[in-house]
Amino acid sequence: MGEYISILLIDGEGQGRPRDRWRVPMLKQQVRMSRSTMAPIELRITPGPAEGENKALFDRETLLYRLEDDEELMAEVLELYLDDAAEHLDELSVAIASGDVGTVALKAHSLKGASANVSSQAMSDLAYHLERLGKAGDLADAESLLVELTEKLAALRTLLTV
Repeated sequence: MGEYISILLIDGEGQGRPRDRWRVPMLKQQVRMSRSTMAPIELRITPGPAEGENKALFDRETLLYRLEDDEELMAEVLELYLDDAAEHLDELSVAIASGDVGTVALKAHSLKGASANVSSQAMSDLAYHLERLGKAGDLADAESLLVELTEKLAALRTLLTV
């Protein structure tokens, strides 16, 4: 067994509890420390998104954090995402209608990643389920997932234009 470092997670209030300690494998090439000087590393974490439909649909704070608080860049990224997602949904519709499971899996995978990148967990989760159907070669529920994705994208577009 290799060496481990201990990480103590600290929440936004500065509270860390023993049950929040993780043991993480340490790679000797990346970290050169003697065992005698190893101490827990403190990482500050912020709470995840609050419960609620809009947070699952779009987490603005997380996206802004990823984009280093650049509102202009966020607007550009979201505009590109909305257009690209609509194209993916059109392509998915054609692929589902023709029974092309490979294209369904591929396009759903792309949509899943793009949605996660813009912090739309609801879209990413639905695309993941559609991707799994494509990979399994079973498109029986694909049409209903496509309808849900289309509705979520419309809701996201509405949310972002308010």
